[in-house]
Amino acid sequence: MKRESSAVAGLLIVDPTLLDAESCKAALLQAERLELNQPDRRALDEVVFEALGLTAGEREAVYEAVVELVRRRLAKAHAV
Repeated sequence: MKRESSAVAGLLIVDPTLLDAESCKAALLQAERLELNQPDRRALDEVVFEALGLTAGEREAVYEAVVELVRRRLAKAHAV
């Protein structure tokens, strides 16, 4: 496993397979509140992806989905 940056090294990671859907959603919403710089965010992503057992292709698909969601959110904001 890669060495995590100092901002994420001390974080406890919960096994997501032990959580129900609502608990996962709540945890993700709380994670969004973290003020991490880009390398720290990437390190945290890698820890979570590793815990989920995602392949490289699945990880890329997650990033593509996030980009699409942000694009839609921005388009909706500009349309208002």
